[in-house]
Formats: sequence, structure tokens, C-alpha cells
Amino acid sequence: MLQFLTSKKLLLIAAVILLLTWIVFLTVGNRDSETTAESFLKSVVTPVERLFNSLSDSLYGTIQTISQLHRLTTDNRRLREEIDRITIENQTLRGYQLENIHLRKALALSRRLPYSYIAAEVIARSPSNWYSRLQINIGSADGVQKSMGVVAAGGVIGRILAVRGRTSDVLLLTDTTSKIAGIVQRTGSPVIILGDSEHFGYCEIQPLPDAKFRPGDTVVTWESSSYFPAGLTIGKVYRTKRGQGGLPQGGQLKTAVNPNQTDVLFVIGKTDVKAAAP
Repeated sequence: MLQFLTSKKLLLIAAVILLLTWIVFLTVGNRDSETTAESFLKSVVTPVERLFNSLSDSLYGTIQTISQLHRLTTDNRRLREEIDRITIENQTLRGYQLENIHLRKALALSRRLPYSYIAAEVIARSPSNWYSRLQINIGSADGVQKSMGVVAAGGVIGRILAVRGRTSDVLLLTDTTSKIAGIVQRTGSPVIILGDSEHFGYCEIQPLPDAKFRPGDTVVTWESSSYFPAGLTIGKVYRTKRGQGGLPQGGQLKTAVNPNQTDVLFVIGKTDVKAAAP
């Protein structure tokens, strides 16, 4: 019912406007003065005209604003997509750059190695530091044998623990079951490097009688090792424990290579060793 009354009012208003317009049309002529009806009609129509003009301008402005907001939203979305694309490209390029650096170091090492070796790539890592292992993409079909030494551009990584046809497991020197014979480069003192999985990237130093070393000393493989040729860097002495007479009773070594940041390795072929040292 309310809707019906509203419609009738609108029709009445429209009829009045049409009537007034018709009266204006009838009274238009070449006259210098306005009639009373014309003045009345102008006084009635002018506010309505102004209202419609104001509404029209407001509507046009709103439409323009909506159009601009839509354009800005589209441009903003396009810019965000472009930023995301550039960010991904930069991350990819940084990855390629790091890979290139690692490959260059590995290439430099391969040119320096005076013995046979087999290049390999890391394809899996142990999820736990307690079992410090890596898996590489070469195996018995490539000539890999158990207990062969494994090195990277920075130095010793570990040795082959298990061999399959096309893959092998590497026991890192940080594993608790690892034991490598070394020698302190500065003093020539022999030491045994034991794995320490509780402190990833570090090993324990077990000195042999009368061994002398101090923090900062470099420890390398020695010629009596059954896994490695002499002179490969194992790491640097990090701290020492002193016993009677001031001689080192033990210590901690920081490994030369971080296995988590190494993807290219070299498995050392059979070496001419003198004894069955670790």
C-alpha cells in the first residue's frame, strides 16, 4: 500500500512539472517583460534545475572517483605482482651465484688434487645432527668403496659408510662414531679427531703423548691415515684443556667445512698408505 501511494505522488509531481513546462512554452514570445506566471514558474523550476545539476555533478564525480579507484587498484595489483616476480628472480640469481661459487671452489680443488677422485653431489642430508650423514649420487657402479675418504673444497668431510649401486652414505667427521688421525701443522704433534654430534660443526681432540697445540692451530690429515692422503685440512683448534705440566689434555676442533653448506664433494680413490691408522 505504501509503495502504491509513493508511486502516485511521483506521478503527481511529474504531471505538475509537465504542466508547468507547457505553460512556459505557451507564454514564450518576443517580449521585454515576464508575465506573473513566467516569474512564478521560474521561481519554482530554478531550484529544481539547480538540484538536478548538483546531483548530476555529484554523480559524475562519484563515477570518476570509482573509475580512478579501480584503475589504482589494478595498477597496485600489477606492481605487487611485478615486485614478487623480481624478488623471486633475485632469490634465484643469488642461489645460482652461491652455486657458482661452490662449483668454482670445487673445480679449483679438483685441479689441485694429486690423486684419483670421483666427483659427487649431495642428494640427501640427515634430519638429525645426532646421525651426521649425507647421501651422494655415486656408488659401486662408479667405483666407490666403503671407507674411502670424502673431501670438499675447504677440507675433510668424512668417509664412505655404506655403498649401493648408484648412491652412497657419507659418515661425517662430526658423527660420534667417526675417528680420524690428524697432525698439528705447527708442532707436528699427532692427534685423534673424534666426532661430537652434540656440537654440530665441532669435534673432540684426543692428544697422543706429548702432543702440543693451542687455539688457532690447524690440524691436517697425516701420512699414516688409511682414509686420506697427508695434508688435507680437518679444522682449527677452538679451545684446549690443560693437564699436568701444562700439556693439552684434550680440546675442541672447529671443522674446516660446514657439511650443510656443501653440495659438491670428492670421493678419494685408493691411496698409498703406510699403516692402518684411522
